[in-house]
Parts: sequence; C-alpha cells; structure tokens
Amino acid sequence: MDAVCNPLCANGGECVGPNLCSCPEGYAGSDCKTAMCVNGCMHGFCSSPGVCTCITGYEGSMCDIAKCDPPCVHGDCSDPGICTCMDKWSGVDCSEETYVCGQSGCHHGECIGDNLCDCQAGYTGDYCEDTVCEPSCSPGGMCVAPGVCECDAYHEGTHCQVQIISVDGSPVDKLEQSLLENMGLCTMNGKHFRSFDGTHYTFPGECTYVMASDCSEIGSTSFQILVNTVYDCSGSLCRCAVHIRSELLNIAILPDDIVTINDRPIEIPHSINDVIITQSGTYTILEGLNGVKITYDGMDSVAITVDSSYMGNMCGLCGDYNGNKTDDFSMRPYKYHEIAKSVEEFGNVMKETGVACNPVEHISYPCISVAFEDLEYMRGYCHQLENLEAFKACNAYVNPAPYMDRCLYDMCDCNIAGGDQVQCACNAFTEYSRVCALHGIVLSWRSDKFCGR
Repeated sequence: MDAVCNPLCANGGECVGPNLCSCPEGYAGSDCKTAMCVNGCMHGFCSSPGVCTCITGYEGSMCDIAKCDPPCVHGDCSDPGICTCMDKWSGVDCSEETYVCGQSGCHHGECIGDNLCDCQAGYTGDYCEDTVCEPSCSPGGMCVAPGVCECDAYHEGTHCQVQIISVDGSPVDKLEQSLLENMGLCTMNGKHFRSFDGTHYTFPGECTYVMASDCSEIGSTSFQILVNTVYDCSGSLCRCAVHIRSELLNIAILPDDIVTINDRPIEIPHSINDVIITQSGTYTILEGLNGVKITYDGMDSVAITVDSSYMGNMCGLCGDYNGNKTDDFSMRPYKYHEIAKSVEEFGNVMKETGVACNPVEHISYPCISVAFEDLEYMRGYCHQLENLEAFKACNAYVNPAPYMDRCLYDMCDCNIAGGDQVQCACNAFTEYSRVCALHGIVLSWRSDKFCGR
C-alpha cells in the first residue's frame, strides 16, 4: 500500500511515509511548501529557493543593502533614505560641499572655503569677528558694532574723537553719568570671564581663585575678592561662593541667600562699616566697599564693578583695569611685570595661596567632539543673540559675538556630558541680557517656550 500524506507534498516532494514528505532541494517543511535561502534574508522573506523578496528600502541578494533615492553621491546609504556623508560633504544625497571655518565658524559671514570667510558689510577678520567703523574709532574708543564706537570714560562723539576737558584742564570722568562707559565691569558666568577691559576668555578651573584685588601697593591690598568655583556641586552643575576680604571684614556670600561676616551668619539686608548688603530677587548685592560693588546670582554668575580710582591698580582674573586688553593676563601680584603665555598659566597663578587643588593643564574645546550636524544646529541656535528681534536693541551696545561663542561652547559641553543643551544656551542668553541691563538696556526676551519666564 502506498504511503499517504495529508496535506499533499508540494513543489515536487515525494510522500515516503504516512504524512512524511521528502522535499526537493530548495524546499523544506512537513509539506515542502517552505522555500529555503541558504544565507537568509535580513530585511525580507525567502519567496523561492535562493530568492529573497525585500521589504521597501532594501535590496541585494540577502536584502542587506539599504536603498537611498536619490543615491548618495559622496557617502554611504546607512539606512533606507538616509545618507552618511564623507567629510566635507552634506545634504540629503551628500552632494553639497561644506567647509570648516575655525572652531565657531564665520561670526558674521559665510564660510566659502576651508578657513575662508566671506564677511557681511561692516565686519572683517579671519572669521568676520571684528567690526568695522568708518571713520575708525579714535584711541579713546572701541568699535563694538558696524559703525558704532563705544567711548571710554574720557571721550565722546560719533567716533570718540572729542575728549571732554574740565575747567582745570583734566579729563571729566563720565562714569557717574552712565554705566555704558564704565570700563570697570568684570563678570564671571560658570567657566566664562569678561575682564574689566573687555577681554573674554574661558577658564574651567576647579578651585578658589583671586577674581579681583586692589594691587596699588606691593605686598598689601585694601580688598580682595575670591571665588570658589566648586563650592557646592551636584554632578556637573556647580554653584560658586564669593569671599570678600578687607582690612576689617571677612565676608562670604554663599548659595541659598546665606551671608556671613567674620564667620557669623547675618540677616539680609545688613550694613556694617559703610558696607551695605541687600537682596534683589535671586541676587545678593554688596555695595560701599571702597567703591566696589558685587552682584551674585546664587548660582555661578558674579559681576564686579569698581570706580575709576582703581584704574591701573587692579589684578586677578578680572585683569588690571587699565584700558588695555593686551596685558589683561598680567600675573601680578604673584609675578610682577610678567604676562602669562596662556589662559591656563594665568588662571593657575591666580589660585588662592595655600589651597590644594589640581591645576588646569590644558583647556580643550568641546565642540571638536560634536558631530557636524549637531554643531550646525547649535551654532544656529546661539546666533539667535543677533537674529532674534528681542536681542537686537542691545546688539549695537554689547557685542553679541563673545556670548555666542560662550553659548556654543556650553551647548557642546552639555552635548558631551548628556545634559540639557537648550538650558545651557539659555545660560549664555541670560548672561548677555544681564550685561545689557548693566548698560541700561532691559530686554524682554523670555517666553514659556524660550528659556522659560
């Protein structure tokens, strides 16, 4: 009696026993209906012996090759419809040639070749970072925006060509008229500093440093302002602390609205020896210390203003306050008549004497490790400081370029650390608005969807 198979053996299979099929090459299964592909089908199914039918977006004998339409010109199709471009190429199909211009790109222009910028009208420099004023600003001024000169305390006019002379023949000090001309402003925001003379730099030191000190006399000082950059840290976020030392007082301004005088906690507001300490919102403000004002936001931002009597007699991370940016990294009082060769050397020298902490060996630029597409997004986000209407009212008075650099640095830093990139950008926007406010320009730029209210 012949064997019976139910269901019948398909595709030429032979019934060799009760419900037992012997399948021809290329088929398998109890009824020989399953086609076999020796190497498998990665993104599809085996429709006939050795033949894969691929799902949409894949091709190849094993359905293992992603398809891109249009095809990738200078790159590889890594996933269906997605091209991974070779260096210096971008676009959906990797057909657009791209260039790299410095670490932050062309500030006010277009990158048209490697390290070659086509600058907008009113800007110059290798990366369009310098403004152009025609006629140029006199020695008593600085070009801060195209055609806009910011005058020092002793000059005025469209290009600071007029020196103001008093009745006795000495220059009139305009610092009392407006903070706009006040050269004696130094700020710290996290790792970023602006010296009294307007030098912007980044120093990621983790220690206590002399931020500003009266260095009018060798070996003595009427006051010293120190900042502990890592006073209170949680993960990568640190809150700083400010210490003010004078002949009679030792004041500490700490997070959470805590202030001590000679190691004793006080209630705010408080006054002692002409020094007045008040609270305004999240800010703790100290005034009356020999013409010095300190503002601390409770987090990692500190602003120091000093009156003109200290001009040329300051030292610390805030520089020497002599109107000359080129010697801001003077290492006095620790090394008189020496200029630091690097930010690292300058910052390390300003470490508080007797405090043990690791020196900063090398300041690396975090954006080097960020993917090109992410970097372009961050750069565009930071350029809102000059593109967003809410900030434009201040652009002519406070150059946004250094703060866009800060923004990009911080966003890259957060990208690497896995933090909130947008919040890091908001910190730079906030610092810019604070400096604008010190110049008498109050901006309304926050919204529920943009850095919160």
